[in-house]
Amino acid sequence: MTKHVAIFGAGIAGLSAAHEFSKRGYRVSVYEANDTAGGFFRSARREEDNLPSEYSWHGFGPWYHNTFDLLQQIPFDENSSLYERVLSRPMDYAVVPEKLGVDFMMSDLFEKPKAFRMSLLDKVSLAWGVLKVCSTNSRSKQHYARTNDAAYWQSRMTRTGHATWKALFGPWIGSDWPYASLHHVGLFFGRNICSGRSYKHEADDNGPEWKHESMCGWSLIRGPSNEWWFDKWVAHLKQGGVAFHWETPLEALDYDGQKIIGATVGLNARVQADIYVLANTPFSAAEIVAKKSAIT
Repeated sequence: MTKHVAIFGAGIAGLSAAHEFSKRGYRVSVYEANDTAGGFFRSARREEDNLPSEYSWHGFGPWYHNTFDLLQQIPFDENSSLYERVLSRPMDYAVVPEKLGVDFMMSDLFEKPKAFRMSLLDKVSLAWGVLKVCSTNSRSKQHYARTNDAAYWQSRMTRTGHATWKALFGPWIGSDWPYASLHHVGLFFGRNICSGRSYKHEADDNGPEWKHESMCGWSLIRGPSNEWWFDKWVAHLKQGGVAFHWETPLEALDYDGQKIIGATVGLNARVQADIYVLANTPFSAAEIVAKKSAIT
C-alpha cells in the first residue's frame, strides 16, 4: 500500500520534501499556514499598484548544488526548465557608505579602504577566522557552532569595524547577528571561495554562455519569486498528485511515547499519515513539539 506523507510548511524545505517523496511514489499532502507557497522566499503583488514585492532578500550562491539540481527538474514551459530560464547572471554585492557618492565603483572596495569602514587589521582578523573555521575538525566545528560570531570578533576588531560587521549580517549573510554562529559565518564565506563544481548556462538575450562558479557573484531570480518559481513548482507537484491545503497551520502533534500518531491542523481538523515532516521554521516547530497538550 502507498504510504501517506503529511508535510507541514510549503517553503523551499516543504516543497523539496514533497518533490522527493512524490518522485518515490508516496501519497503526499502539504499543509501551509499562508495562502501561497514560498515561505521566507515568497513574493506577492501590492494591492494599491500591483507592483511585486519580496518577503525577504535572497539569492543563489555558487554552492547551492541541491537547488540547482531541483531547478533542472521543474519545467518552466514546454521547452525549458527553471534552471534554464529563471537564474540571472551573477550580481556583485557591496555596502557603500553615503559619503563615497554616486560614482562609487566595485574597484573602490580595494582602492578606498574606508568603503567598509574596516581597518586592514579588521580584514585580516576576518580572513583568519574564516580560514580557521573552514579547516577545523568535527570537534572544533561543534565548538564554533556554539560560539556567537559577533561576540567572537568584538575583542578582535576595532569598534567601528565591529559595528560595521554586525550591520552586514542581515543584508549580506542573511542572518541576525544575535543568533549567527562563528561556524555558520565562516562556512558562508568559505563556500564562496571553494564552492565545488561550476554550472554552465547557455547564451541568452543578455549575453554569451557563462558559468556560475567559485569566487563568482550570486544569481537572483529574473522575476517575482512566486510567479517565476513557486507557482510553477506547485503546479508541477499537483500534476504528480501532491495535495495542497492552504491557510491550514499545524496546531498540535499527538505522540504515543514512541512516535507521532496524528496531527491537528486549522480549525481542529485531524490529519493521519504514515510519515510526518515538520518543514516550518525551527522556532514554530519547537513550539509545536513543546506543547504539552500534544503529548497523549
